[in-house]
Order: sequence, then structure tokens, then C-alpha cells
Amino acid sequence: MRRRWLPLALLPLLLLARRPTKPEATTATETETATTTTTATATATATATEPTAADTEPPPRIEAPPLDLHAHPDTAPALIRAVAELALPDRDAAARTLARWLAQESARDTADARGNVPNLIEALGELGGDVANAALALALEDRSYDLALQTLIVQQLGAEIPRASLARFAARAANAPARDDLEVELRDEALTAADDSGRLAHLRRTP
Repeated sequence: MRRRWLPLALLPLLLLARRPTKPEATTATETETATTTTTATATATATATEPTAADTEPPPRIEAPPLDLHAHPDTAPALIRAVAELALPDRDAAARTLARWLAQESARDTADARGNVPNLIEALGELGGDVANAALALALEDRSYDLALQTLIVQQLGAEIPRASLARFAARAANAPARDDLEVELRDEALTAADDSGRLAHLRRTP
């Protein structure tokens, strides 16, 4: 059989076709575009993860509503509890609100006010802190409060009661009338509260 020979003119083309293909060189423009895209992506990622000034700002303070309990007799107990438990969220602001209400309700001679006073005393005691304790210590010197309310104040103050205030209260309790069983019980409860507060205060001062 007669062999067929390719024309010599086609040989260079076949050799080129069989050589491995090399990747095309990247132009300077393409390299710059890729670098710019990568940098922009990294910047966007960093911006998304880093906190902004708005993220680090503290939440706005919630101030106490300018309410007077006598204007809301039906909801006064709920308002007292809300201020004490939520703390507005500033404890000192809450204590000032409760102290203001205590002074107002103590000056009113109505059934709802008489019910609000012990609630306010307990709310101040549960809230605690310097402002609340100062308000309770001041209220303890109010001679318009009966022995039961004074005892409640002492119980709420606990170890935080000032020495002079405790001494004056203990003297009043010791000299309280005991003409019937109820008065005897109130006096004994007052003396017990004074002893408990004095013991707690002593333990606190003892290193």
C-alpha cells in the first residue's frame, strides 16, 4: 500500500497544536482590578464586623414619670411596685421618686394614702442604696408615724440604720404604751426590730 505523506507545509501547524497550552499572561490592568476588588471586600467585611459609634452608645436613660399618687389612687400600688422593681433603670432616680411620693402620701389623711405609705416604705427598703436609705432614715424621725410604721422602717433599714436613729427609736419603743395585748405586741415587735438592726449593724462594722 502506498503511504500518504503530509505536505511539509502542514508540519509546523501540527507541532504547534501538540504543544501544551500556557495560560495567558495577566495584564497590569487586570491585576490592579483584582487587587482593588479584594481590598474593597476586606474593607466592607471589617466595616460590617467592627462596632460603630451608634452600637457603643449607652441606651437612653428613662426618667421617672412626673406622677403624683393621689391623682391615680386605683393604680398607686402598681406604680409603686413598678418604680421599685424596674428602677427606671437608675436606682437613685427611682429612690428619689419613691421618697417624694412617701412625703406626699404621709401628708395626706386619706384611706388610699394610709395604704400607700407602708408600700412605699417597703419599696424603698427593697430598692436599697444610699438615696433610699437616707429617705427611710429621715422618715424614721417623722413623729406622725405610729410605732408600727416606725418598726417597718427599722426592719427595712436593717444594718444601714444610723446609730443615733436606732438609739432614738429603741428609746421610743421602750417607752411605748402597753395597755392591751395589741400594744404589747407592737412594742415587743419594735424592740425586736431594734435589737436585730443593732446586731446587724454591729456585725457589719466588725472586721
